[in-house]
Amino acid sequence: MALRVVSMEELKLEVLFEAERSGESVAAVCRRRGISRASFYRYRRRYLADGVDGLQARPRRPLTSPGRIDPRLEQAICALRKEHPRWGARRIRAELVRAGVDPPAVSTIHQTLTRNHLVAPQPPRRRPAKKRFERPLANELWQIDATQVKLAGGERVWVIDIVDDHARYLLAAHACAALSGEAVWACFAAAAAQHGLPRQLEPNLAKVIHIDWGSRTTAATSPVGCTASRSPSSAAWVRSASS
Repeated sequence: MALRVVSMEELKLEVLFEAERSGESVAAVCRRRGISRASFYRYRRRYLADGVDGLQARPRRPLTSPGRIDPRLEQAICALRKEHPRWGARRIRAELVRAGVDPPAVSTIHQTLTRNHLVAPQPPRRRPAKKRFERPLANELWQIDATQVKLAGGERVWVIDIVDDHARYLLAAHACAALSGEAVWACFAAAAAQHGLPRQLEPNLAKVIHIDWGSRTTAATSPVGCTASRSPSSAAWVRSASS
């Protein structure tokens, strides 16, 4: 038995007459056919208005596109961009106003340039972090870092800085000709004298220079009853008050 090709219009017409022919309700026919009742009544309205031609598939493009502009205006926008590649949507809009043309919105001009491949694609922006990893109190953690800068005379010096992790407050800064353990310790001693000792210290310079923080801190803070020990969970240094 040969198979007969059935068009979509014929299938829709069969569904429309099935309820009347079988005596079933529209809901029962729609459930068996796997369509919604809204689609059934939409097909019926089209059939009553235009006959079988009304059952043909229609384009889903909207009848109006508010974001689309006149083709001649779109050509003018593209021409300005090609003539002046550094002009953005705001400048192009200003030039259209200067020429006596009623311009569209800046966003519409930008969409026009993008649609015509006249704007380089931009990488997606990274979402801002929702959680900041910072200590809840001051003097919980200090961070030590150094930056090499060039002076007006051409000389290069190092600037060592200590920042409190809680408020990102600059506690101390020390300039030196060469980065050394003595220079870092001088910066730390100045910060400790003014702000007290931190609970934890993170020396970001550990890979560059080596300082025996334990012996130095113990010797410097023994009068005030503090000792230093290395944290077992990280490479930072922790102090605790002795009893």
